[in-house]
Amino acid sequence: MIRLLTRLFGRPDTASIVECRRCGTTLESGDVDRCSECGSSEIVTYRL
Repeated sequence: MIRLLTRLFGRPDTASIVECRRCGTTLESGDVDRCSECGSSEIVTYRL
């Protein structure tokens, strides 16, 4: 299923979701150090 979504929505090397582990806010870029909503430094990147 993940492979199908990756093919449909982008290349595997660029398809990713960046979010805050504390509050779940989706962030615009993986280059951030802190969440803009809660200030947490617990940022995670999920590669599709």
